[in-house]
Amino acid sequence: MPKILLVEDNEVNRDMLSRRLQRRGYEVFFAVNGAEGVSKTLSDKPDIVLMDINLPGMNGWEATQQIKANPQSKNVPVIALTAAMAGDSEKALAAGCDDYDTKPIDLPRLLEKIEVLLKKTKSQRQEAITIPQDSKIQQALLTLLRHELCTPMNAIIGYSEMLLDELKSQRDSTLFRDIQNIYICGTQLLTLANAILDPAQLEVNQIYRPVQQTTVQGNSADWLWNIDTLGSTIRLELLTPLSTIIGYCEMLLEEASIKIISDLDRIHTAAQHLLSMINDIVNLSRQQLQAIDANKLNTPYLMLESLTATSLVQNADTIIHTLSEENPWAAVAVEGTLLVVDDNETNCALLKRQLERQGYTVAVATNGLLALKMLQTMSYDLILLDIIMPGMNGFEVLQQIKRHKDWRHIPVIMLSALDEIDSVVRCVEIGAEDYVSKPFKPVLLYAKISACLEKKQLRDQQILTLVQRSIAEATPVPILISLLSSGAILYANATACTTFGLPVEELLNRHTQDFFYLDASKHQEALDALSKAESISCWELLCQQADGTPFWVAASLQPLTFNGEAAVVSALCDITDRKQAEDSLRLAEEKYRSIFENACSGIYQSTPDGYFISINPAMARIHGYDSSAAMMEAVTEIGHQIYVDPNNQDEFRRLLEEQGKVTGFEYQAYRQDGDIIWVSESARAVQDVSGQLLYYEGIVEDVSQHKLAISALKRQIEDLQFEINQSKGVRQVDQITQTDYFQQLKAEAENLQFQDDDDQQRSVPKVLLVEDNEMNRDMLSRRLQRSGYEVEIAINGVEGVSKTASEKPDVVLMDMSLPVMNGWEATQQLKANPQTRNIPIIALTAHAMAGDRETAMAAGCDDYDTKPIELSRLLGKIKTLLEKGL
Repeated sequence: MPKILLVEDNEVNRDMLSRRLQRRGYEVFFAVNGAEGVSKTLSDKPDIVLMDINLPGMNGWEATQQIKANPQSKNVPVIALTAAMAGDSEKALAAGCDDYDTKPIDLPRLLEKIEVLLKKTKSQRQEAITIPQDSKIQQALLTLLRHELCTPMNAIIGYSEMLLDELKSQRDSTLFRDIQNIYICGTQLLTLANAILDPAQLEVNQIYRPVQQTTVQGNSADWLWNIDTLGSTIRLELLTPLSTIIGYCEMLLEEASIKIISDLDRIHTAAQHLLSMINDIVNLSRQQLQAIDANKLNTPYLMLESLTATSLVQNADTIIHTLSEENPWAAVAVEGTLLVVDDNETNCALLKRQLERQGYTVAVATNGLLALKMLQTMSYDLILLDIIMPGMNGFEVLQQIKRHKDWRHIPVIMLSALDEIDSVVRCVEIGAEDYVSKPFKPVLLYAKISACLEKKQLRDQQILTLVQRSIAEATPVPILISLLSSGAILYANATACTTFGLPVEELLNRHTQDFFYLDASKHQEALDALSKAESISCWELLCQQADGTPFWVAASLQPLTFNGEAAVVSALCDITDRKQAEDSLRLAEEKYRSIFENACSGIYQSTPDGYFISINPAMARIHGYDSSAAMMEAVTEIGHQIYVDPNNQDEFRRLLEEQGKVTGFEYQAYRQDGDIIWVSESARAVQDVSGQLLYYEGIVEDVSQHKLAISALKRQIEDLQFEINQSKGVRQVDQITQTDYFQQLKAEAENLQFQDDDDQQRSVPKVLLVEDNEMNRDMLSRRLQRSGYEVEIAINGVEGVSKTASEKPDVVLMDMSLPVMNGWEATQQLKANPQTRNIPIIALTAHAMAGDRETAMAAGCDDYDTKPIELSRLLGKIKTLLEKGL
């Protein structure tokens, strides 16, 4: 018979619902508050919990979070029961509830949800029992878990490393030290994860051993129990450095410059993702085990069986790390277009950023099929390919690339974890050029990429030399090769013969000077540049055909050695039609310029960001300048030098963006001498064919005299109205001040003033933070000071007791894991002392385990909070205790 724990403080609701459930065949027992609900879930092990949210003491949200945080109860399904308020469904799921129902209870609906969760739980237990006990599967699980956990760790390390490089000129700044602390904690996380999840320790580490070796089912259950133990170990070891990273990120995001906000946000996102995986490590393990079983991943690339190989790789890794500490970004990159293939978006983004900083063009594919599609549409100089990917793995992608006639020559560098060295060897046998281990070391990564690109460029150059002549013959552009010294034509393609109107035999007996109109100075200037091995691009030249017909070309000249002699290759593009169009445009512009210069109204063109492109003389006169040039030189920011109120410019731009044009927009403007005038402006936004804004152009008129006349008339009307109202007001004021209501308001105002004066005399609240971890202490104290509190520090329990007695803080934040004297003993001493017993104490601990809250309260703590610290929640608890003390 399924057991249901009903956590409900209302006796009538409890009696009604329990009897209805018992009639349906369920065994029902009760809890009347959140703390009792947590306790009975652990002791009585119900099949499902019905959790009322509005409970006394510990509410339903907090109780659910404690149940889900405990490995012994986290798999018990919880259904939240509450009134139908907006957002309750999301809050329930965020707290860890498995489902949600509203009051009044619809029994058939509730029974259906109960049955669904009971079947789901039963199915999960059956799946757990059938987990194979093959050591290779267990090794594969540890490898995949390490792969999942280390991915966000690599992102934290990579982005913090890039930030430290960008801030290396500010090594003494607080910002640099804070980011350095994030980097240190990131490397600590990586070291701890590698140590805990090392497959080589499978046979010796007690965490991974089955407790009993009796039956297949018994072994499987014991293995799952040890996964829970593994999860507890991971949480215990990793939460402290991870909470430090999250705290520093939240603090820096509040104050950092826009330049580094995006990278800080990526670090914070990676840390939060890592936190969610750590908190759900058992379910993550189950998912990975299912994936291994489903895909039959009993293959050598998931495990490292050669300890010798591991040692060699670690030694190389140490050497590279030493070199990279001196200047990790000093490698000179060879330009190229790279394709990164990795299913993890964080890895892709980090690697893309690192490579783009070195001048590479980088494209990203998040799976093997997408990479093959991208290769069909784009040419790449090098491919960085991850081995472990869903769907098509790295081996299969590599095989496809090396079998394709157009892709087989693209160098491929494999991305691999250290324990995949056997797979790397296999990849090299298939055709990979090299490999890079994770996490990436900048010096090694860039050196290998540069070597591969240089080898590819040499091969490409050899191929290019073979096809250049055939390309020259086939191109529709005239191409000539001539001696640099004399201009004698040595080679002409078919298009050049047609363009100049001569057969190739006659053209080869001529000189370039016979067809190019060049004065002596231009000719010498070109010879000087080409002699220095400099190219000349888009040089506009007037040429003639053999019969004397003139035409214009844009010439590109490149020096080269042809048959052992200094020569020049010339590629010519006919631009005669364009030159004729430019002449027509020039005539039209001259007509427009005449109108522009002689207009009576001001005419201008300006950029969207507030700079004049052109103004006519009338515009300059309106603003008191001697000439258009003088105004153009003096006015460098229209918003502050022309507009009296810069908000008028914002409004003007908004109207232009919405309507495309503005008519009769009036505003006050400055003249050169500082006088203020009124102007009326009509303008339009000029866009290109694609709708992109190019500039504004408009007409301006001085309307100061008109505005002054209107203003004078308004003042006359206002003065007359004021005289009329004043005569009425004197009589009304005397009548109002004599009423009882006015006298009552006066007395209340004086009382409020007295209270305000009294409030101003209150002092700033003082908080004593007792914390032994330097980084946590630094981060939390600075955030509390920003919130308006005075903060005192103690680093162990003995100092905490002493400073509480001497400093008399308004509240104490007590870490429980302290050296010398722990937080429980320090709290008991403070509460036993008549001088300090009334000072409120909030317990802080890194482990949200069942019973911690009761232990804290039993020791005398007034409240309890868990790490990582959620600042808004902690501030709320401090405020509540301070108000209670008042």
